[in-house]
Amino acid sequence: MAVRPAGSTPVLIGRAAAPLRRALTASAWVALECLVARSHPAPDGRVVEIGVRELAAELGASKNTTHRALTVLTRAGVTEPDHRRRPDGTYLPTRYRLHLDPDTLTTYRPTRRTPSTPTDDPNVEPTQLTLLDQA
Repeated sequence: MAVRPAGSTPVLIGRAAAPLRRALTASAWVALECLVARSHPAPDGRVVEIGVRELAAELGASKNTTHRALTVLTRAGVTEPDHRRRPDGTYLPTRYRLHLDPDTLTTYRPTRRTPSTPTDDPNVEPTQLTLLDQA
């Protein structure tokens, strides 16, 4: 069973992902998966607000390794960081705009399907299963 952090959604890896995955470092690819999982739609595309330390904790990596991975993503043109500050000068979590083809990585919301039961069809009589021989 996969464990997902709160606020994240499952990520679908599309056919167009292979060339990008080969072009990135392993840590950058994993960071991108986390960013996509936490992203949400905005008028200017998918965005995610997350600090380097928070992303590092999610990845199980150091802050410096995570920062290098984010730099790789920015240089590859996959993310566009927007560093913001509060009025007192302290930093807010960085807002990353994701520039991805939907056939590369995207999120989805699984729908729950209710299992059918014998009572769904009025023409079917209920049956009893048995493990005993009826000889």
